[in-house]
Amino acid sequence: MAMDTPELFEGVRILDFTGNLAGPHATLPFAELGAEVVKVERPGFGDDVRHLPGPIGTTNWCFIVCNHGKKSIEVDLADPEGVELIKRMIPDFDVIIESNRPGVMAKLGLDYEACKEVKEDIIYCSISAYGQTGPLAKKPGYDLILQGRAGLIDGNGDPSQPPQRMGIYAGDEISALNARIAIASALYYHEKTGQGQYLDISIFESLAVLNQGLEQYTLFGQKATRTGNHDMFLAPYGVYNGKDGQAITLCAPSQKLWEQMLNAMGRPEHNDDPDLNTTTARIKNKPKMIAVIEDWLCEFDDIGEAVKILDDAGIPVGKVQMAWELAHDPQYLERGGIIDLATSPQCQAVGAPARLKYRNPEVAKYSLTPRNDLHNDVWAPGLGEHNHEILDAYLGADGVDRLIAKWTAK
Repeated sequence: MAMDTPELFEGVRILDFTGNLAGPHATLPFAELGAEVVKVERPGFGDDVRHLPGPIGTTNWCFIVCNHGKKSIEVDLADPEGVELIKRMIPDFDVIIESNRPGVMAKLGLDYEACKEVKEDIIYCSISAYGQTGPLAKKPGYDLILQGRAGLIDGNGDPSQPPQRMGIYAGDEISALNARIAIASALYYHEKTGQGQYLDISIFESLAVLNQGLEQYTLFGQKATRTGNHDMFLAPYGVYNGKDGQAITLCAPSQKLWEQMLNAMGRPEHNDDPDLNTTTARIKNKPKMIAVIEDWLCEFDDIGEAVKILDDAGIPVGKVQMAWELAHDPQYLERGGIIDLATSPQCQAVGAPARLKYRNPEVAKYSLTPRNDLHNDVWAPGLGEHNHEILDAYLGADGVDRLIAKWTAK
């Protein structure tokens, strides 16, 4: 796509030692916005996610959507020659990011202090389960384990039922977002001062920030737990069920919205019901309030008709879509929510949620993803695809071939 202005991160080079989800998600937007992201992978095997079920061709779909636009090189970090090669490369890069257990990079001789000796102003980001310090720092921690420790599983689900895990890898996504913000901030600081710095991102702490029950406890001493599909302080503000598993989300907590909603439903008599005519009363008598709404919803074979009635009346309402239905949502598609990747067979990915005006002056059309209307150069790299492109400058072609042969023969 021809552009009069440079890409946002054009000229920035990132050396990426991450795998799985959090780290690759952290560096993806930089690749999409013009940075050169060089992914360092294990010779002959690569990122674990390459080999998970659900391949597009021979590569797992999750690897493709998390790593398109990056470059891949193979380096054996257990070999002193591999470590020495990385140290020769560091001066040519602006950012290093890794997602190993704390202590691993130090053992390899590639922690922040070691890399800083090679390049004083390096920006170095570590993503780990619990962060680099504390009694649990060196413990392994999958997203699910960290959800539980952060109190989010206890806060999820119906209060009459056991706690329930969140249906997404929230820790990986939120910590990736925090890493992006930290790296972008560090690059801006470097632009102003010439100084690099160390960034310590904890997946556990990233999840803990989402725990609003913690704030209720620290501020008010309330030991809040899960409230299911309905809010603790607002009513109606929740998920309401109709026929055949259909449901809506409905938010009408103010008195004005409550009265507008009842009138739209043809239930104005409840405006005078002392059990329901204030927010406090509705919270206290929540089962009765829920019954009023759900009895009305069950009159519709297609809950979309009820949504239209409420929407036309100015009530904040939406149909609960199946997860897969988002791929057909007109609002999402209009703004580039789904992008095509140049893979064979064809693969689609989620577009970036931010929009930068410089990409397209038509505000309704611009998209953060650079080649959103020219997909033939948006791809995920094959393992070691860029070995020669990146490494020849340090070893020569014969030297690269020798090391790759040595490492893949193990």
